[in-house]
Order: sequence, then C-alpha cells, then structure tokens
Amino acid sequence: MNGFLPSTPDEQLCRRAVAGDARAFEELYRRHRDLVRSVARRHTYDTTRIDDLIQDTFAEAWRVLATFDATRSSVRTWLAMIASRRCIDALRRASVRPVLDDLALAAEPAQPDPTEGIALRLTVERALARLSVVQRTTLKMAYGEGKSYREIGEETGVPTGTVKSRGRAALDQLAVVLA
Repeated sequence: MNGFLPSTPDEQLCRRAVAGDARAFEELYRRHRDLVRSVARRHTYDTTRIDDLIQDTFAEAWRVLATFDATRSSVRTWLAMIASRRCIDALRRASVRPVLDDLALAAEPAQPDPTEGIALRLTVERALARLSVVQRTTLKMAYGEGKSYREIGEETGVPTGTVKSRGRAALDQLAVVLA
C-alpha cells in the first residue's frame, strides 16, 4: 500500500512526484499502466514489445514530468500521447531497419572466400562516401545508434520532417548505388 487514496487527483500525484516523492509516481504507474498497455496493443501484439513500450513510456514520463501542464490535458491523455509517440517511433525504427539489416547481411560473405567480403565492404563504403555528410550522419544516428527521427532532430536542431527526408533520401541513394 502506498498511502494514497483513490480520490487523490493525478495532478497532485504529479506535483508530489516532481518534488521527489517516488511513491506518487508509482501510484501514477499503477493507475495508468493498463491505459498505456492498451495503447501499445493497438500498435503491436508482441508482449515483449508491449512491455518495453510501457517501460519506455513511463521512463519518458518520469524524465519530462516537470513539463506536465494540467491546463492543457489530463494526466491520462498526456500519458496516452507519450505512449502513442513511443509506439510510433518504435514501429518506424523497425520498418526502416530491415533495409540496413539486408545491407549488413549482404556485407557478410556467403562463402568462406574473404575477397568477396572485402569487395562488398569496399562497395558499401564507396556508396556511403557518395552520400552527403548530413545524410551519413543521419544514417549513423538512426541505425548505428538506434535513435528515432525525433531524437535526431532534437540533437541536431533540425525539424523531424527534415530528418525523415534526409534519411529517406540517403536510403534511396544507397539503393541506387548498390543496385
């Protein structure tokens, strides 16, 4: 038992959690984990992914809790929006990764002949060298570091849409060069 009454408003729990009361955040988690789970289920049926998305949602909520504004939305709506963004980011990363995974598999020699692997690696390196620095950096951050377009945009100060365009253009250019 955490000592909070069911009638304790979510907004009060947020204020207490921002002030350092971890029990208040635990109560928010207890109250809203099923909501976050249902949002995640709309995006995937993989229970491992759902659990990861719930954890990611509440981790982000904890990081940005001080920015919650009760005049703009309820805690429930705010958490659902965070969950939805986390799910969409995860799906985008998963949908784009197969392209680079295929490139990585292609870079692995199918036979023990080491010269084939070297030739393919050089081809991929040359293809990457034909990209602009901005495109290479975008791909490195997205695929090498596993960051979402939103995270890349925040780090580089570039709008998310621009980051997406750069990433798509880089992948299209790589596909043409490697074809």
